Amino acid sequence: MAARAFLLVGLFAGNVLASDLPTPGLYEVTMEMESDMPMPVGPQTLTECYTQQAFEQDPRAFLGAQDGSGDNCQIADYSMADGEMFMDMLCDTAAGQMTMVSRGTYDATSFSFRSEMQIMAQGTTMKMTATNKGTRVGDCGE
Repeated sequence: MAARAFLLVGLFAGNVLASDLPTPGLYEVTMEMESDMPMPVGPQTLTECYTQQAFEQDPRAFLGAQDGSGDNCQIADYSMADGEMFMDMLCDTAAGQMTMVSRGTYDATSFSFRSEMQIMAQGTTMKMTATNKGTRVGDCGE
């Protein structure tokens, strides 16, 4: 699954009161990855427009809409309420079985979460950690 998908899945909570979600708008999001793989991945920053509907979307629906990734993911547990979020996910990927545990916080104009991933493939376990931080920088279309 692409790194951007990790970022987006971590944001979508489903079954949350709209007043308890970040404010829709344009967000600058920085993701940093650490890995035990030999090739380092530098920080990535992107600007993304998040709508109210996107913040309210059930992460299972988001994963179901993905195509072409070759990943088959199941969300074991998730919650997004009172400024805290968590999600546990298991995926069968082209590389092998992956588990991901995400924990973070959010408020009306920002979010921050950390995802720890383990991929078990061909008798080896690879570990990755992604830290995502987003700040609302304006309205979409600006």
